[in-house]
Amino acid sequence: MVDQLLPDYLDDDYRPTLVPGAAHVVIGNEAIIWSPTWPSPHFLDSIAQLLVSVFDGVATRKELSAELHDVLDVDIDVARNQISRVLEGLARNGLLPFTHPDVPVWNAPTSLLPEPNW
Repeated sequence: MVDQLLPDYLDDDYRPTLVPGAAHVVIGNEAIIWSPTWPSPHFLDSIAQLLVSVFDGVATRKELSAELHDVLDVDIDVARNQISRVLEGLARNGLLPFTHPDVPVWNAPTSLLPEPNW
């Protein structure tokens, strides 16, 4: 069900932020991130680690794509695809609140979170 929701949910107006209580540890240019409500941590490569540090719930996916394009001097489509890849990974690991950007995080329906892959 999450796979069907991700493309529409993570549109250009989405304002990425992490679930409350998410924490990460930086190891070189990479990191490990986890949520207190998810059974396993998630690995972040250097691009994902950079992006997670700016997911503040204020900047839109479109604005973040433009910033990544400017800062790393990559094609805008490459920047957008990288952000999508990171957001999808975070969502699959219970690290993004599933709610519309105009709805407070605490109203996120947890039934939309993917089942753990044990």
